[in-house]
Amino acid sequence: MKLASARDVSAVLKLLREKHPLNRRLRVRVIPMAGHGSTCMNDFERLITISLREQDNASEQVNYLIHEYAHAMEYDKLGIHSKLWGQLHSKIYTTWVQNF
Repeated sequence: MKLASARDVSAVLKLLREKHPLNRRLRVRVIPMAGHGSTCMNDFERLITISLREQDNASEQVNYLIHEYAHAMEYDKLGIHSKLWGQLHSKIYTTWVQNF
């Protein structure tokens, strides 16, 4: 399998936004961090922020983007962290596999 590039990370994000739109605003940032990724809601729950680890290669960033986008979808629909995450992750992963 070919290693992903930063361009691929952007393309995956664009695909996820098109196929699995959110009702809240979404910001994705790549920053130096200890963990591999995180998702949080802020700005009075109007903004979901996904943070990806700058130190990871693009393939890892795509993997964590898919993982964190499932959290973003879950927060967007329920406002809580629930068992629904696994179903959403599966749906997003399938979208990625079918398009890349």
